[in-house]
Amino acid sequence: MNHSKWRLWLRILGTFFRKPSKVARHVSFERFRTLWYALRHEPPSLIWHNFLHLLNNRERSTIYRSEVFYEEGGILVYFESVQVFSMKIHISGWLIGKNSPIAGIDVLIDSEKTGSFSCDIDRPDLIKKYGSDYVKSGFDYVGPNPEFSSDLALSIQLEDGSDHLVEVPIPDTDRLYQNQIILTESDRVSRKAIRRKAKKRSSQLPPIALHVTDKQWNVLVKENSQYPCKVYRYQSQHPGHLLVQLTPLTSPHPDLLWVVIDALLNESEIPIGIYWDEDEELPSGKRRYPHFKPAFSLAYLLSWNYIGYNFCFLQQGHTAGSPGKVHPLTIAGLGPTGSFIRIPEVLSHCPDVRARDVALEEQVRLDYLGTRVPGGTLKQGLLQHTWRVVFPVDTSQKVTIIIPFRDQVALLKQCLQSLADFNAYEAFELFLVDNQSEEPETLNYLDQIGKQDHIKVLHYDAPFNYAALHNWAIDQVTTPYVLLLNNDTEFFQADWLISMMEYAQQPEVGAVGAKLLYPDNSLQHAGVIVGIGGAADHAHKHLPDLAEGYFYRANTVQELSACTAACLLLPTHIYKEAGGMDPEKFPVAFNDVDLCLTIQSMGYRIIYTPHSALYHHESISRGTDRTKAQRERASREIRAFRQKWRTFLDNGDPYYHPRLSLRSGHFELAN
Repeated sequence: MNHSKWRLWLRILGTFFRKPSKVARHVSFERFRTLWYALRHEPPSLIWHNFLHLLNNRERSTIYRSEVFYEEGGILVYFESVQVFSMKIHISGWLIGKNSPIAGIDVLIDSEKTGSFSCDIDRPDLIKKYGSDYVKSGFDYVGPNPEFSSDLALSIQLEDGSDHLVEVPIPDTDRLYQNQIILTESDRVSRKAIRRKAKKRSSQLPPIALHVTDKQWNVLVKENSQYPCKVYRYQSQHPGHLLVQLTPLTSPHPDLLWVVIDALLNESEIPIGIYWDEDEELPSGKRRYPHFKPAFSLAYLLSWNYIGYNFCFLQQGHTAGSPGKVHPLTIAGLGPTGSFIRIPEVLSHCPDVRARDVALEEQVRLDYLGTRVPGGTLKQGLLQHTWRVVFPVDTSQKVTIIIPFRDQVALLKQCLQSLADFNAYEAFELFLVDNQSEEPETLNYLDQIGKQDHIKVLHYDAPFNYAALHNWAIDQVTTPYVLLLNNDTEFFQADWLISMMEYAQQPEVGAVGAKLLYPDNSLQHAGVIVGIGGAADHAHKHLPDLAEGYFYRANTVQELSACTAACLLLPTHIYKEAGGMDPEKFPVAFNDVDLCLTIQSMGYRIIYTPHSALYHHESISRGTDRTKAQRERASREIRAFRQKWRTFLDNGDPYYHPRLSLRSGHFELAN
């Protein structure tokens, strides 16, 4: 273990000595052993986060809990994860029929069928115990979320005609979110500490104007509030003052202004805008559906107003719109987007957390296009209530498409044929990077297609190293843009490259990733969340193609920290300025995430666009890590990634949220 983990271990032991009775109640020997295992394999932030929640939330409160195993009548079912997110339920694990193969699996809510799935995910970890016949036993299902009072079960049909009913343990998300509310409110900085911090600041806090109802005013401003700056009721615009805007039916948290002031004191300059998380409040007072928002994303804001209308902004003397109707996109258009900050706490409660004024949303985007995007157009997004801003593209800018491969000529032919059939962007060339192909059919095919003017065959005569191979190939690229593309991809829409070039041609963008689908039209890649599983993983995997995901994020353009290099477009000079991929630490995996994080640290934006979609027959060409040597190499890459990006992992992915789980990329509530 490194020094930071030894310090963490001492910190945990210190908690044992300070609070022995509390620890004894909630930390069994089995959990203690799991924590010891985690210290050797996971980042410190994830370990400490789950250990604290273990103490505060009691049973089944962290990722360190026993998964559910069911065995009866020759049926073995292992539920690794059952989580609720964004009004959906996610179930993953594995299932084996020992006496007869599985014929079908139906999902039942209160005995009524609501969905079905099959076991088609590779689980090489089952081979040793159950044999190679059961390697394809994994499942990953996403479907409607049953009400808390409903029963959820799997109806498993075997080929011998028998039917087995297995109850699915539904997590108590209602209690889970209430625990989050308690933890969030107990973690807030005290008012005395904020006042002390304000006295030490040399610059004055700006006066704060409140555009609120009488009820909201009474909640936020009391005789004993003693705010360290002037707080007054909005009457007219005052440049340099901060205006807090709340819609009439919103219930603010009493500490809202204190948390905003604390956020201001942590900034060297006054931001042009501040926003926070929200949830939905029922007439009974019960709260649900929390919206945990990412760091500022202009692309996401253009696609859907994820900030909402409850936020605060700096009055600049020319702010468009009357108070109560000012849109965050209007404010974002007045200054650098980097000065828009997020407070990752739920500070307001709405009757409908997704409700938006359609007419206002359309008009503010048209206004933005008129002033900031000459030649741009506005279209309906892929999902209802979402938008697509289409940026003009210079189609004369040439792109080099790099496709590495080794034999498997059928895959390469499929990829190239689909590229020929579906590509409206004509200014491109192909670099086919042959990594020691030997099959006669492959070599003959290369001789044939290598005669075409726009195709160049490069021979990389060295053992497979994904990072080194791309660095070598890109050294020979002379075009302004380069697209990294796997040979196990397949296109089906003609404007896929144009959709990516919309963003790649913007000077502040460093890389653009596409939406990748499995052959069954479920999502394989909708961006990468850094920190998932202790390293990184794809967001919204296995959801249907046009699923909303978490607050429309599966199918809206947005900034992210990373995207997969299975289809990744970059300006060539940025790839080279970043130093390319790291062939020493990441020869096979995480080289794309490492590259994106490096580009992001240089000040560039990483964009995911669902308007460029293609099939990805994942790992067909390279295969999965099954041998001992492959598993050891994968473990080394994970350790190297955690070590290199330890600070980033500890702080958390800015486009994710500390209240969301690191178990999977489905934006589930953290336990």
